[in-house]
Amino acid sequence: MSDSKDPKQVSKNDLRNSQFGGGLVNAETVNAERIGGDIYNIHFGQQMASGSPPQSQKQKERSQQERDSLEKAYTLQNQRVDRIRNAWVIETDPSRKFQYEQQLQVEEVTLRKLGEKLDAIEQQLQPTENSASEAAVIITSWESVKHTAIYAPEQLKMIDIKTREEIRGLDKDEIPNDDSHCIKLGQPYRLHIIFPYIGKNLLLINEDAEGNKYLICPSKAFAEVPYSLFSERLYLPPNDQKPGRAKSFKFLTEGEEYFIAILTEETIELSWVNEESFSKDIDLNKERLEEILMKVNRQTNTRFFYKKFKVII
Repeated sequence: MSDSKDPKQVSKNDLRNSQFGGGLVNAETVNAERIGGDIYNIHFGQQMASGSPPQSQKQKERSQQERDSLEKAYTLQNQRVDRIRNAWVIETDPSRKFQYEQQLQVEEVTLRKLGEKLDAIEQQLQPTENSASEAAVIITSWESVKHTAIYAPEQLKMIDIKTREEIRGLDKDEIPNDDSHCIKLGQPYRLHIIFPYIGKNLLLINEDAEGNKYLICPSKAFAEVPYSLFSERLYLPPNDQKPGRAKSFKFLTEGEEYFIAILTEETIELSWVNEESFSKDIDLNKERLEEILMKVNRQTNTRFFYKKFKVII
């Protein structure tokens, strides 16, 4: 995918040059001018009627700007909460551990308020009868999914299980000239997913270096069945030791691993995913992919995100 120089063009969605402003954001006063960078979401699916009065174009644009700012603020705050929680876990001094615990409670309240404000704006931006003239984008193939997905460098991260460190890169002599994050061949990882869409239905698909496709979520191996709802600080696979649960992601072929995250308003249940499924039955053939796309196209406000990882020795 080529870089997008015009953020309003939906045909080029690689936002690798996006930047997140630093610092703690006040959930009560956040606005578009306080957060650096740009992340854009594309809404897909059928247009549905709503009982709320339609917004004017300027009102809609302001709401979209505020939503974009809140999404970035939520991501930053989620990262802050994670850092404080990790510090609290490893701290041994009782007084400092208590301080971390108190700080963590405050930061989690801020995170929750950001999520509530974001949900409220999402409700305002729900399609109305007057927006029915806007053409719904229908996803018909895997290539169209990849074409419309938005680059999510900070929302999808591989975590080294042994060191618990986020994979941001390796020694410069070992890194190829590539913007994708690098992961090591044969090393165990968990995937950390950070989006501000708590309670939304999550579909996660992996395309490996050889072009094979796998349904990661929902699945008995890496997530939950028959569907998975997105939750705060989601790690896949979960560390719950359920029967058939994978211990980690491990990649055995050099090349590019492509992940697509699809977030839908309503749950999607797939015909082959249930409690009786075999845990290793995660392969996506043509028929299964067509079933996913058919059910995704029935939804409104569907969001597509992607992240590529470079597997190296």
